[in-house]
Amino acid sequence: MNVRDFEDSVWAHQGIRIVIRAPSGTSVAFPYDYQNKMIATKNMTWFRDQVMSYIGEGLEMEVIDGNGEIPNGNSHINTVRNSYKR
Repeated sequence: MNVRDFEDSVWAHQGIRIVIRAPSGTSVAFPYDYQNKMIATKNMTWFRDQVMSYIGEGLEMEVIDGNGEIPNGNSHINTVRNSYKR
C-alpha cells in the first residue's frame, strides 16, 4: 500500500488526518486494515504508536487536527476527531 492510500485509509476508518513525510508513491510496511474506530479516550501518543506500527522504519508521520495543527500527545482521539468540520 502506498503512502497516499494509507493516509486515506486511516482517514476513512479513524476520522483522523495523518501526513506521512515521504513521496506519495512510497510503500508502507503493512496495509492499514484496522477496521474499527480506535477508543475515543485514548490519547494521540497511543494512536500515533498504533499507526506507526503499520508504517515501518524510516518514515515519519504527523497527525493534523482540524485547525491544521499537530495535537498534543495527551489530546484524546475524540477531541481530534471532533476538530474537523464535517
